[in-house]
Amino acid sequence: MVSLETYRKIAADLPGVAEQVHSGMPAFAVGKKRFAIFDPKKGTLAIRLPLTDPARAEALARGLLAPAPGKYGAEGWVGVDMERIGKAEFARLLAIAHRGVV
Repeated sequence: MVSLETYRKIAADLPGVAEQVHSGMPAFAVGKKRFAIFDPKKGTLAIRLPLTDPARAEALARGLLAPAPGKYGAEGWVGVDMERIGKAEFARLLAIAHRGVV
């Protein structure tokens, strides 16, 4: 399980990352390129992973991630099952998302 606090800690520890507020939601970015965002109203977390990354495909197949609808999904955004994903696997996926915007 990944909590909001864990998400913030792991994301903030990545190089060059700043926490921002995007549409009232805590998001993490490098410069203006966001790679993770939490929606407090829905209690959902989304990260942006490269569409061709094997770790993305594996996590989708295992049900740890779900593709975002519409243009967001086409851009690589996926929802994270915060209840099912482990901290180490989440950290690995978040690092991949971070590399995608660096």
